[in-house]
Amino acid sequence: IIVSYVVFCALQVVLSVVTPEQGFDRWDTWTNCTSLEKPVSVDCSKPQLIEAAGWTMKGLKLASFASEVFCGLCVIASHLTIWYYCEERRYDLPEQLRTMTFTDDKDALLGSAQSADASAVKP
Repeated sequence: IIVSYVVFCALQVVLSVVTPEQGFDRWDTWTNCTSLEKPVSVDCSKPQLIEAAGWTMKGLKLASFASEVFCGLCVIASHLTIWYYCEERRYDLPEQLRTMTFTDDKDALLGSAQSADASAVKP
């Protein structure tokens, strides 16, 4: 888990400091994006993807994603392993309540609740 997470963090640092000249995505605003034939309207003031990343950067992105996913799967496998081998998993708990008492004297219950409320608020 630790190795996978360290690989992920290192790749994130590498991907954060790479410039477009080194093969990363190149984003820029089009000078005249209205002349492009696109099925949807695009806001020309926002940056658009001009050139996609090269295969080296795509490989680094894929390795970063794969190490993150592998780390997550290892954490889930670790939790399942702990659950499978824990001793509490094999306890056979009773399926019914031991005892349950009912009282028919509702006024006594209400009276004790009202007296508790009265004692809590003092003028």
